[in-house]
Amino acid sequence: MGYLVKTRESFFSIDLIHRRATELVDKLDFALITHNHGDHYDLKVYQALNAQGKTVISNFLDNYGARGDAAKNPVGGGFVMGEKIFKIKDVEISTSLVDHNAYLLDFTTAFEIRVGGWKLYHTGDCGIADKLKTRWGRPDVWTFFPGCGIDVAAAAGMIRAEKLIFGHLWELNHRTGRLTAPLIRCAVQQAQSVNVDPHVAFWGERIV
Repeated sequence: MGYLVKTRESFFSIDLIHRRATELVDKLDFALITHNHGDHYDLKVYQALNAQGKTVISNFLDNYGARGDAAKNPVGGGFVMGEKIFKIKDVEISTSLVDHNAYLLDFTTAFEIRVGGWKLYHTGDCGIADKLKTRWGRPDVWTFFPGCGIDVAAAAGMIRAEKLIFGHLWELNHRTGRLTAPLIRCAVQQAQSVNVDPHVAFWGERIV
């Protein structure tokens, strides 16, 4: 699961999990991880990136490797528990904390990503809409998982993204009951009820 993002200058991942993910380490410039659940990060990928001095932005992993050479990596470590702005090559990243659900409060890092005038908002497994916010205005693309109890209509009405993409729906290590067609239909209908056009991402799909 996860997303790979390619810009003119950068190549980075968001919540990358794949049996061959370590093969991408040499190519990645940095990585973003939303939260400390095993279906959202690969420890071997983190360790390899950290060993190469690359920035890994998360709210739970130390990133000492990226601090070692200021000339090579002026961004430094990516450990952050709150709001901060990072600038890596042509990518700006604004972080904030959102709630995974009613008891895992401030557990997930939301990433607002800006490349020139294009904006991507990624909120991972956010289950409560209250703390969603964008620093740079209406995003072009917003990716999130609708299966953690979030009120999709309320969230979509708040953010008003140009394109809404539901991801993380087909992962094999989710409980079977969360991968049902009714969940997808309900999320799509809720988004459409506030005049937002949603899309469902499948494995290997390319979003341009």
